Amino acid sequence: MLDPRAVAVVLGGYRGRQTEGSGPLAGVRLAQPIIWNDWAGNGDSLSGRVDRLLEWNASRADTSKPVHLLGLSMGCQIAVHFGQFLETVDEVVLVAPDPKARPVKRDSEETAAGVVSAFEEAQALWGGAAVPANPFTEALVVLAAKARRLRIVFCRTDGVAEWEGNVDAFVAELATVDGAELIEAVDGHIVTASGVTVDLSAAGGEIDVHQRLWSATYL
Repeated sequence: MLDPRAVAVVLGGYRGRQTEGSGPLAGVRLAQPIIWNDWAGNGDSLSGRVDRLLEWNASRADTSKPVHLLGLSMGCQIAVHFGQFLETVDEVVLVAPDPKARPVKRDSEETAAGVVSAFEEAQALWGGAAVPANPFTEALVVLAAKARRLRIVFCRTDGVAEWEGNVDAFVAELATVDGAELIEAVDGHIVTASGVTVDLSAAGGEIDVHQRLWSATYL
């Protein structure tokens, strides 16, 4: 359960918006305002979104006040990067993280279309790292020790954050990390673990599980 006194920072996906209280926020009554960190449109980037959060954090009267981090997809990369600079982290919930151990199909499509891919932006976010998954996972291990609780929701059949050679290695590494709770969602089923329920029982049709995981996840 989220501490209602802490500030929730919600980090949407790569080029999407998450400014509504579905998913992990559904039914949670927070006394503090929610900080929404979404893609601002053409010209915005993962690094730019982190910069906005750092400015917000520096402007707080009391930076020791705890923060919740709730990230979706590439918002998980931002959450973990930003978490390095927070003094006190309460709960962290990461839904459908794409660690970027390699470019996935969508990255290739973006590159072919002349668009900066999520993989390239993740590289820039982590200081030009050739494999963004490495610094992302290292920072996440540190965040697991800092946060009061850290839960990660993933699905093997996620068509965006691809499993093989990507999420699989990420999950295997975190399985041995104290403080990291892994919740494996299964398309077509309801899964409850670590105080999280992921309800993917309804037919998704043409909508990939990656797009459905946020609204299917309840604390």
